[in-house]
Amino acid sequence: MEIDPARIDDYYSVCEDRIDALMKMEQPDSPAAQRQAVNMYRQVEKPFTVYPGMNSASMDYQNIMGFLVLLFCVIIAAPTFSADYQSGSDDILRCTRHGRVRLGMAKLFAALFVSAAAFTICAAVYILITDSLFGWKCAKTSVQMIYSIVTLADINVGSLQLLFATAGLLSVLASVSFTLFLSSRCKSTVTSLAAALAFCIAPTVISMTVPGALSTWLCSLLPASGTSIQASILYAVTDFQFLNVAGLSVWTPYAMIGACIVEIPLFAVLTVRSYCRHAA
Repeated sequence: MEIDPARIDDYYSVCEDRIDALMKMEQPDSPAAQRQAVNMYRQVEKPFTVYPGMNSASMDYQNIMGFLVLLFCVIIAAPTFSADYQSGSDDILRCTRHGRVRLGMAKLFAALFVSAAAFTICAAVYILITDSLFGWKCAKTSVQMIYSIVTLADINVGSLQLLFATAGLLSVLASVSFTLFLSSRCKSTVTSLAAALAFCIAPTVISMTVPGALSTWLCSLLPASGTSIQASILYAVTDFQFLNVAGLSVWTPYAMIGACIVEIPLFAVLTVRSYCRHAA
């Protein structure tokens, strides 16, 4: 409604001007972020494609599904080590031939495998059911047509579903790895479970209470952020947030995925190391 009728035939150029104006408001102190956002939008395939039927609610439900699976996996993983500490069975297990490192790695990989399988199956079933009900053509709709017309991502709904499934899987594995680390440090299952659940809901609380850039940084780096209710990668894709450091600007979805990739092996190594030290 705000477009000058004389420029209606130049609609997409007007959208690029709108991106430039939005970024000057969202990132006034970061010219690098402003330039990156404009360049990203210029690479978006145009004209946009739309097939009626699917809306943003279907993606919200996928996000809720991811969060519920995250809680399910964390609850399963939390007692992995702490339950043996609490019952005293670890004193026997660590004295066996394959105790310590091998036992710690076996528990670690078993928990990660179960979590990965659970999330993959749930994500695949959800996508198959959703696209079958709404029609597979709806997956070709540009994300700009179901979210904001100035969304930066050059993807359609189907690609967004796969992106969230991949990023959600990484987030679940990173969260489970962190939960296993907590379990290897705690002597009580209640303590390890409470701490793990607190970190699962932390991104949601932080996004609602912590102001400014600090909230963006924390929500981008915490393992559970990829599938949280308020700060998931789904909403980061449709936002204009960038992490700015030393003159560089990183779009928050990239930061979330990169953080999870680093956190999975990091917490896995720390878990085995902590378990071996506890058993020493």
